[in-house]
Amino acid sequence: MRLVPLEGVHMLRIIRTALVCLLAVLPARAMASGPTAQAAPPPPQTAANVDETILQDARRYFDSLDYERAVAALDIAIGVLQARPASDAAARHLLVSAYEMRARSRFGMGNQAGASEDFQALLRLAPQFRLSAKVSPRVVTLLEDMRKIAVGQIVLTVSPEDAALQLDGAPWAFTQGTIPLGAGAHTITAERPGYRPLSLPFTVPAGASQDLAVTLERVSASLSFVVSPADVEVFVNGVSRGRTEPMPVQEAGELAAQLKVPPTAVSKRFVIADLPAGAHTLELKRDCYTNVERRIAIEKLLDYRLEPLKLEPAVATVRVSSPAPGAAVFLDDTLKGSAPTSLTDVCEGPHVVEVRSPYGRFVKRLNLKAGDKATVEGTPKPAFAILSVSGLPEGLRGAADVRLAAERALGGTSSVLLFAPSAERSEQVLRSQGLGAGWLAFDKLKRPIGDVASNIAPQARQELSAQIAKTLDVQGLAAVTVLPGADRNDVLVSLLASGSSEPDVIELKVDSPESAARAQAQLDVAMQLLRPSIGLVAIDILDSTGPVVARVDKAGPAAAAGLSPGDTIVAANGKPVPDVGALTNALTSLAPDARLMLDTKDRAGLAKRPELKPVLAARALALTDQTVLFNKHLLDLRYRLASAGSTPEEPVVRLNIAIALMRLGNWTDARAELDKVRLPDGPGVSGGTIQYLVGLCYEAAGQFGEAEKAWALAAQQKEAILSEDGPLITEMAAAKLDRLKKARGSQSPRPN
Repeated sequence: MRLVPLEGVHMLRIIRTALVCLLAVLPARAMASGPTAQAAPPPPQTAANVDETILQDARRYFDSLDYERAVAALDIAIGVLQARPASDAAARHLLVSAYEMRARSRFGMGNQAGASEDFQALLRLAPQFRLSAKVSPRVVTLLEDMRKIAVGQIVLTVSPEDAALQLDGAPWAFTQGTIPLGAGAHTITAERPGYRPLSLPFTVPAGASQDLAVTLERVSASLSFVVSPADVEVFVNGVSRGRTEPMPVQEAGELAAQLKVPPTAVSKRFVIADLPAGAHTLELKRDCYTNVERRIAIEKLLDYRLEPLKLEPAVATVRVSSPAPGAAVFLDDTLKGSAPTSLTDVCEGPHVVEVRSPYGRFVKRLNLKAGDKATVEGTPKPAFAILSVSGLPEGLRGAADVRLAAERALGGTSSVLLFAPSAERSEQVLRSQGLGAGWLAFDKLKRPIGDVASNIAPQARQELSAQIAKTLDVQGLAAVTVLPGADRNDVLVSLLASGSSEPDVIELKVDSPESAARAQAQLDVAMQLLRPSIGLVAIDILDSTGPVVARVDKAGPAAAAGLSPGDTIVAANGKPVPDVGALTNALTSLAPDARLMLDTKDRAGLAKRPELKPVLAARALALTDQTVLFNKHLLDLRYRLASAGSTPEEPVVRLNIAIALMRLGNWTDARAELDKVRLPDGPGVSGGTIQYLVGLCYEAAGQFGEAEKAWALAAQQKEAILSEDGPLITEMAAAKLDRLKKARGSQSPRPN
């Protein structure tokens, strides 16, 4: 890039009143000027908040020749003002006025020596000070006599001429040439970008003149520029030098017209003052804008100015749609409206697009380029938010987020979503609950790992899961645990549904496609809520040619077709069924409303060919099944309930929600769900099943009387079962009632 160098370029009341007088009146009476030929700036307006009566009192002390009161007050005021920093221009102006007032008051009291001291002090501050023509000639003569012993002159030359100077620690707007200064020792400092700062002590002789040359040594080149927009971060050779600031609108008109931008979009001139000779790289960066880069070659140590620079917007458009009615669209955790919608002016770079509904979430991570037009169609699924990682070595920095690795590995699941909120959001939520990273660390046997997880009681974990899920607007929570001594890619993923106290745990190797496929298959196991049934239970017996009927529902299709316990099923629809599994497959593969033709033999070997029309029977999760991911199923079931309406599936969904909640330790919510379930009495999973489960909920709550009532009703249902494979509810309820009776008997008082 071609660079252009720039060229040339009582007593308490007395004191109080006198101080007010100093602040409000004296500045208007003085005719002081600074150490240059320029008039001193007007003092700050401090009288606006001063009571008029105090102003009149202050003026009266001096104008009525009450010099003693004036001097007493001014002694205090001068002491206060002298303690102010030299750079305090307002205090300096007031101090000049105070010295003048006290000098004239002392002169009026006959204290000429004191007046002389004050005039000398005044002239050291304001060498060009002059008294008003209305002042007594004797006072004026005294001031001029003091000028001869208190003021000298310097003949000042400064190179470069635009260096910034300070005199005795105060900014100094100097002019080249002869300048009066207070006699005595002074220090002048000079600064200029690209030059070595200089501090020069010197002494001004009274009544005489001396030359003073301030010459700065050039040590580097400077580079300056303006840029649009403002608030751009500036880098030189990869190191940040700060951000540009907006230029005042009234000064930006010409540059704004040149750059074809609004005046508000122009920066102040940014100066880089310390560039050595050689090649440099200048970079300008701001979010949502293209970066600007310039190669700078510094051949001489001069001041260089670039042409005005402009960063162009770097934005993309994202079109978001969803089949979920009323789904909300979020961009980087900020609500952007309802689907469908178009997100315009999305900044270039990585973003997270989300589609949220009350029952699920869809997450898409995009890395947008300027001008991109992306399309996102999202179907929300029940979502687990992966909040934390535990088990990594202490102090590990710069490693990839294992939560994101788990999200990618499990991204192919069809039934649920596992996603990682931003690290900041996750940390904020955990911190608000006082939780550490290991709060949900569990092993494969669902045992807590470490003190953090061990110290959280199940009831507390249940409450936390509901609170955090509500805060994040998700259906469940998750955490990743790296086991001690294991590869950081070998993890356990804990899943906790909202309202659950016990997690599910799955194994995952985040960098292994095979491991990810196994985990996804485990998560995608779907529960069939209604199954085709012919109203019998069959079992496999050694050396039998097929499954043997063990029980027949009296009101079911098998009973209507004449099947009895002990019959052997040989074939179904003409195909052999050597075991119960084959019979089940034959049933589940039937088309809707299709019939099932069985070949059977009774105990005597008599062959029969009954035709049966299967019916749909409710299915129930087995409470004790250790292979079931109950937290995942709970999310599934809640999602299905939202669309079940008043269909035959609705009571079965609620029943299984209740079973999942029971298994996960939430007995209160489970009973609330069971209260809404209506299934007919009879064989299979039915009304008796509900009553038995209600009894379990009351038992967990310590309400044994209510439990007994529920079990008594359940015991009357002779053919009801707990799940599709049994056991019979009547037997289980009878056992519970017997235990209650024995427990009650053991607590009876003994006779005396």
